[in-house]
Amino acid sequence: MLIRERLARSLLYAISILIPMSYHPFFFNEKGEQVGHIGDIIAVIILFIFIILSQKLKDIFKSPFIKNYFALFVIISIEVSLCALLGLNISISEIRELAIPLLILIIGYNCPLNDKAIKTISYLFIVTMLFVGFEQIRINIGGFVIDDLYKTSAKNSVGPMLALGGLCSLWYAFSEKKKVIKILLLITTLLFFIEILTIRARLATLAYIAVLLYILIIKYKSLSSYGKSKSLIFLIFSLIAICFIFHQQLNDLKDYIFDSFFQNKESDILSGRENTYSIAFQHLVSHPILGNLVTDIKIPWVHNYLLLKLSNFGYIGGLPFTILYLYIIIYTAKKLLKVISISSSIYGFVLLCIPLIVSLGEPTFPYGPGTANFLPYLIVGVNLNSFNSVNHR
Repeated sequence: MLIRERLARSLLYAISILIPMSYHPFFFNEKGEQVGHIGDIIAVIILFIFIILSQKLKDIFKSPFIKNYFALFVIISIEVSLCALLGLNISISEIRELAIPLLILIIGYNCPLNDKAIKTISYLFIVTMLFVGFEQIRINIGGFVIDDLYKTSAKNSVGPMLALGGLCSLWYAFSEKKKVIKILLLITTLLFFIEILTIRARLATLAYIAVLLYILIIKYKSLSSYGKSKSLIFLIFSLIAICFIFHQQLNDLKDYIFDSFFQNKESDILSGRENTYSIAFQHLVSHPILGNLVTDIKIPWVHNYLLLKLSNFGYIGGLPFTILYLYIIIYTAKKLLKVISISSSIYGFVLLCIPLIVSLGEPTFPYGPGTANFLPYLIVGVNLNSFNSVNHR
């Protein structure tokens, strides 16, 4: 391995700690705004990694996914730049939002990361994110209780990142040979679930449960007939034993889950977002071609990626955004629906399901905010390289 590739790998280890650490309450003020320069430091490191791996840039177009993402990114960049020059209602940050995951994708594709390196990156992320989640709860909430108010700094980013940490834990629990570490990873999977419930990141909780079930179903399908029967019998007896021994604790957990979703929200489950959805949709119906590009009407922040882009830019202006978004969803779905067993080749796409699902209720996902989705895009880049290597053998 070349020196620059070793350096790139070492820096990836570093930002696997720095990125989750940047969501520690220490880096947020009382208004929930990030303070300090940790975000700038992470951005510089990512750009530096990209530069030292730039000699391999010509290879990235062997991947249809990256090639199509890049082509749509160029189209969107031109559209945004032209609209900005014409004085239309658009922000250059639209380019940055798509550029960060693209850079990370290319880094993952170009950096020689084997399974051991990916495992190291995942473990660093797991440990740091578990700590950050605990600190968010300790400092902002005071303990593992369900509070009426949302008190967590950057809750809508921290929740999905905790879900990613939990998925990583379960993923490696299946392949881990050492029983002690396997048990620790399974406990960590549960701890991440409790942390997500406590900060009341409800959509992240649903995404976490959905992807966990997908992993368990694929794992079950990959077993032999004997293995399936053995696992089913073990599961039934385990559930009976758990229900009998931990009856009260299970009731407490059920109440905890219910309160996480519905406490103080019985009559407003969407936290008032249905009003913003209605306003954005009505505006799109009234201005279907260019949306808010030419009207400059103040639309409340829409917590749905696709509706936000269409209401802001209309069907014409929002077309390239829509195509890229749907392309990523369809490409990911095709990869995951074809698999018959858990393997490292789909690891990144499994993780990518979290930001894709969360994008249904958040405006910056599945790309941002910032580097919050660093891990899935990095590993998707690695997976794309492995697909390309297989296809060109």
